[in-house]
Amino acid sequence: ALGSRPPECALAAAEGRRAWGEEAAEVRASWARRAQALGEKMLASLRSGSESLGSGFVIDKRGDIVTNDHVAGGATEISVSFPDGRTLDAALVGSDPASDLALLKVEPEQPLAYLAFTTDEGPLVGEWVIAFGNPFGLFEATDPTGTVGVVSAVGRQLSAGRDGRVYSDMIQTDAAINRGNSGGPLI
Repeated sequence: ALGSRPPECALAAAEGRRAWGEEAAEVRASWARRAQALGEKMLASLRSGSESLGSGFVIDKRGDIVTNDHVAGGATEISVSFPDGRTLDAALVGSDPASDLALLKVEPEQPLAYLAFTTDEGPLVGEWVIAFGNPFGLFEATDPTGTVGVVSAVGRQLSAGRDGRVYSDMIQTDAAINRGNSGGPLI
């Protein structure tokens, strides 16, 4: 019959899937440990009034935080919760709807742990990544989340209907990105 394989091929394929599954599980566990360590240091949960908006990440020790414009661009009051329990008021320094980026500023009493941008060539298709965030507003200064996946494509273009945004040079990943993860880093 078409598509049938000899039993030894099916056995080899099953063994390959099992080996890949074990290796992938080890990689996911290692990335999960890294995610926990990073997320505890620099992830921020953003709120406007009583509405949970999304995530962001600290980019320098003085309190600059990057998030998405669609998360904080139109906000008039913003508070930022950190995994160590601190909550600080934030000011919107600037936002760019075209790139969907926003910069916030908090005034910490002590320097903040931060995530530095890289200057490498960017991600490669197939590389493992972690998406950090505050899905569904679940983390309120306790446990940020990290989901693991791979880079599926780079350089994607996307036009978002209602608001007229055009997203360019996007990274496509299969890491779970839930409502509230917006603004969090993909590492």
